Amino acid sequence: MKNFKKIMLNPVVANYLILSFLIMLAVSFSSATYIPFLINRGMNLWKINLINAFFMGTIVLMEVPTGSFADNFGRHRSFTISCFFIALGCLIYFFSGNFWLFILSETVIGLGITFSSGALEAWFVDSLKAQNNIHLKDTVFRQEAYWTSAGAIIGSITGAYFGNFNLAYPWLMNAILITFVGIYSLTLKEHYKNQDLKSERVGLVKQMKLACKFGFSNRKLVDFMILSAILAISVQALNMQWTVVFQKQFHLETKYLGWIFAGIALISAWGGQLSKHGHRFIKDEKKSLAFTLIITAIMIIIITQVSGLFMTLGFFFLHEIGRGAFGPLKKSFFNNHLVSETRATVISLDSMINKVGCLIGLLLSGFLANNYSIKVAWLASGIFLLAAALYFFIPRRRLIKETDHEEL
Repeated sequence: MKNFKKIMLNPVVANYLILSFLIMLAVSFSSATYIPFLINRGMNLWKINLINAFFMGTIVLMEVPTGSFADNFGRHRSFTISCFFIALGCLIYFFSGNFWLFILSETVIGLGITFSSGALEAWFVDSLKAQNNIHLKDTVFRQEAYWTSAGAIIGSITGAYFGNFNLAYPWLMNAILITFVGIYSLTLKEHYKNQDLKSERVGLVKQMKLACKFGFSNRKLVDFMILSAILAISVQALNMQWTVVFQKQFHLETKYLGWIFAGIALISAWGGQLSKHGHRFIKDEKKSLAFTLIITAIMIIIITQVSGLFMTLGFFFLHEIGRGAFGPLKKSFFNNHLVSETRATVISLDSMINKVGCLIGLLLSGFLANNYSIKVAWLASGIFLLAAALYFFIPRRRLIKETDHEEL
């Protein structure tokens, strides 16, 4: 606790955690009510997945260009632009009532997400690096899980209660708070003068080429991106359908969905804290990440084989342990292999590949749920995740010598 209080005196750490908390608080207002809102507006599971597919597609197309924008023109500027785009998209949702306006909302929000996905993390890591405090990175990433979980708990419970009166209210709350986050970010600066960062802008196209070349030439980075995409494919069924299960199957009111989302956030934060033990027992970075996927997969499979509210809810919460552990481990390992001048762009490249996985998962899970059942969609997701994660434990002969830039 004393060590944490000490690092919180560092303005870089404090601002990163505060921004992480506020962003999660803002987006969580609609987390528990998102699917009920769309169903209330006449959307079925297939249409909901299509709407989300436009969100993912926007991110896939724009992730790397906006990451390059952040590296060239400033992570601070990129993050601020992100807040205002997201706020606009939430406002459109608040006033929307049909399929095409929902798609417009998702496209605007998706564009906003791309401006922040690589920027904030790169801003934070390079600021620490400039202070010679890069050793704080792993601790802060684990603490971030608690801060974001706190935001998710407060936001989801509050949003669910307001959604009980009107399912559109959480969108207005999203827009208002994220606008204030954007205004708050205008008061912040990129205080570091890092010699690793290029003083001259190299152009967006060249920046993207450099980042793609660096990202895809590093075998470990490629493995991390693949593992992240595998997880993204596998959890879309649960992400999109859990509210339907608990409302339709167990007849829970909308306000109780917020409490379930709060439980998700708590368990995820606990998993994030447990992540510090993962690399201690499994020295290989790739296998450490794959192990968290195995835990997640087993819990998902068990969920489909149990019945009753408490058993279903219990194992649903438990599957979040693996997902919660994956995030901090992945961020830490990934940043260990990045260089400053292309950090935001490569992180955005990773996010783009992750969203390709999300897009595939959305379409497949929506098809299976619509044509068979949600149980089949969840079972297929769990089996795929388990098989894919186990693949990374199979001994393979190294055919070529890796050149992973491990000295960076």
